Amino acid sequence: MACTCCIIPDSYPNVTIENGLCTFCRRHEVAPHVRRDFLGEEKLRELLMSKKTGSHHCIVPLSGGKDSSYILLHVARKMGLKPLAVHFDSGFIEEQTKNNIEKLCSALSVELVTVKSSIHRKMMLQQSMKMARYGKFAGVSGLGGTCVSCENSTRTAAISEARKRNIPFLLWGSTDFEDSPDAFLSTSQQTFRDTYGEHSRRFNLTRIARFYDSVVGDYRVLKYFWHLPFMALCASHAAHRLKYNADMGITKGLSRLDPFFEVSFNDTGLEVVYFFQYIPYNPFRHIEELNREVGWETLVGKQVRQDCMLHHLLNYRTWTQTGLSHDGFFLAVLVREGLLTREQALEKEKSVTEHLKENAERVLKALDIDVPLEKLV
Repeated sequence: MACTCCIIPDSYPNVTIENGLCTFCRRHEVAPHVRRDFLGEEKLRELLMSKKTGSHHCIVPLSGGKDSSYILLHVARKMGLKPLAVHFDSGFIEEQTKNNIEKLCSALSVELVTVKSSIHRKMMLQQSMKMARYGKFAGVSGLGGTCVSCENSTRTAAISEARKRNIPFLLWGSTDFEDSPDAFLSTSQQTFRDTYGEHSRRFNLTRIARFYDSVVGDYRVLKYFWHLPFMALCASHAAHRLKYNADMGITKGLSRLDPFFEVSFNDTGLEVVYFFQYIPYNPFRHIEELNREVGWETLVGKQVRQDCMLHHLLNYRTWTQTGLSHDGFFLAVLVREGLLTREQALEKEKSVTEHLKENAERVLKALDIDVPLEKLV
């Protein structure tokens, strides 16, 4: 049974359906952290024009996904400003995404800086997949640690380029629309973007446990921690992560000893501007505009995350565990916000799940993992 308002099924964790409405829909009107007041384009223009110190008004970290691509289009073409695009290439960027990035920057005459990933990123992911098999033995899904440090790497690349070129503003595309399910059920007003980087101010065993929970998918697998092969995998994974952080310039000084370090925008000397606090968020309308203006193309089977192929594994894991893909939860949020109809969301979720297994298997092949997908989930 699914919610009659959005598309959340009753198999979703912490969800009950009452009078046709899921837990999220019943809480929607009182969710305290959801912010929907927009400051407007003129306020944004006034801010970005206030202290141009170099050849560019701002930096736009460009993943190649829908949000960062729209930010670049809006700032360069609609507002007539001069942004610098900074792209972090993780090594797992979809080919169509690379084409979109080149097409977008060329059409807008925007300078593009690309930062390549260290080889240790792929090694971390390979270790994560091996650790995932222990998750399977523990009776839980193991596809947890597929997303490794893009946030850290993107922040580091943008901050470094801004300092090098004396650019005062960094336009960031994070929104509370894409927060976790727990955040939507929380009574706190904090969002992911509020808390990221704050964890690195304290180092403790809880952080370590949470990190390996993200790697293998569930705390229950930690009962294997004292198993020597698993300990060796954990140590190898942490070592590759330390080397990766050092290679990418993410960590300096004592932070080089912390494999769980998160890059904060605090104390960087930059002013981070959250674009969607100024401009209303409407992602599928933005995709239509990108397609119309610069020929930006969407990928088959990807309705939300257009940039990284690793996202297929997260979608597959979430779908097998909950009956809804990771993208599907975001689509449900858009339905509650009136940005999609329920029928549109169901159609998009169907598009994701139709190609889910083949896309997830394609990722394993790219990682040189010769293990059937079923043995990891």
